[in-house]
Amino acid sequence: MNLKKRLATSFLAASMALPAVAQNGNTIGVVRNDGGTQPGYWLFAPLTANTDTYLMDSNGRVVNHWTSSYRPANSVYITSEGDLIRTANPGGGSTINGGAAGGRIERRSWDDQLEWSYSHISNSYRMHHDIELLPNGNILCIAWESKSSAEAIAAGRIPGTLGSSLWPDKIIEVQPNGSSGGTIVWEWHAWDHLVQDRSTSYPNYGDPADFPHRIDVNYRANNSSDWMHCNGLDYNADLDQIMISSRNFNEIWIIDHDTTTAEAAGVAGDLLYRWGNPAAYGRGSTADRRFFGQHDPEWIRPGMPGYPGITVFNNGNGRPGVDYTSIDELMPPILRDGTYEIDSADPFGPTRLSWSYVAAIPSNFYSSYIPGAQRQRNGNTLICSGANGQVFEVESDGT
Repeated sequence: MNLKKRLATSFLAASMALPAVAQNGNTIGVVRNDGGTQPGYWLFAPLTANTDTYLMDSNGRVVNHWTSSYRPANSVYITSEGDLIRTANPGGGSTINGGAAGGRIERRSWDDQLEWSYSHISNSYRMHHDIELLPNGNILCIAWESKSSAEAIAAGRIPGTLGSSLWPDKIIEVQPNGSSGGTIVWEWHAWDHLVQDRSTSYPNYGDPADFPHRIDVNYRANNSSDWMHCNGLDYNADLDQIMISSRNFNEIWIIDHDTTTAEAAGVAGDLLYRWGNPAAYGRGSTADRRFFGQHDPEWIRPGMPGYPGITVFNNGNGRPGVDYTSIDELMPPILRDGTYEIDSADPFGPTRLSWSYVAAIPSNFYSSYIPGAQRQRNGNTLICSGANGQVFEVESDGT
């Protein structure tokens, strides 16, 4: 069986902050393999000043690489057929321009031919950060949508806590068409699921603690237009649910995908689950916060140790004491009907992590941005420390 047909083997797709990639023959970087690793390949895209994407084996050999005309917008994936699905930043075309700005998706064949592209970018919206391939061939995408300051204040936002606009996030599901197009067949907007306790004169009035399934329009890390900064996306086919990481809320959110677009705009589109920072919905303080600028939430897949839990790359920005990164695993309190247990006063559980990896000297492993981690079939966890340009694999005991 040729390599292209063996790519169902587990791998990590990630971005790295390397200004250039040094190649020595057909290898990249310095590799140490002490054995015990999960057989397979790993995929990465250097983020800065580079338009290449590389598929590697565990000995550091380049298996394949692709070249685009654009820098990545922070995520790359490979299909079981060996095609590359790549986000891209086309540059201009929008007044929306935050961290990990994108606007374009490309599908490139194994031999690096552009097979399909799709753009979602204007002065009103722009794709950014992550995408997710669905079993039906469609693609989920994170995008900003621009709201004027007047619209934000009319929704209950406190005046003076934003600039000329606010960029709440939305998720769109794109059905690819032809060689350069797509149809949006489903969408979810965070803007449809707000709560505010500023005044009864504004919509969705209530105490955020009484509405943990809604998003407090006045909770914020700063006064940036990039209010939520959602940076990661995952899909659970068994549950038909979507998981999102909001870096500025220091939370992961889960929403229902088993809805129509109209249903997703109502109560059925409220958050099913959230975890990481109960202060964001008035059920905790800063002392209860568990995530610190996190990225890359992933459901552990069936057949892998830890299933059906969730892993998160917890960057550690602003962690009490010293900044350090951890890979955290948690088991959410899911019920038989696909909802998540929560009582009338406490935050969503769990109260303890199932597993966590921290370096022996915690500050020795710290990536403030663009990372990822993925559970492997042998129980190891493959980690991309993106800011440092390092990939490593750890066993469950931290080796």
